[in-house]
Amino acid sequence: MILQAAKDFKIDLLQSYTIGDSLIDIQVGKKVGCKTILISNQKDCLFPKLKKKVVCPDYVASNLLEATEIIKKISKK
Repeated sequence: MILQAAKDFKIDLLQSYTIGDSLIDIQVGKKVGCKTILISNQKDCLFPKLKKKVVCPDYVASNLLEATEIIKKISKK
């Protein structure tokens, strides 16, 4: 679905973000080349009990507002 949207709307995925609240969201974003932001309240230890390989987000935010602030801050660099 992301690849089709990128094609239809000429979106540069390498300059885009996938924001989600699950590891699957982060895995999908990484797979298509997006930067990723996980919405989570557990910043200290995100996935302590998982025993399989985990794809880590580029950034972690506690809510969508914080995620937008991260994007604005990165865009200024």
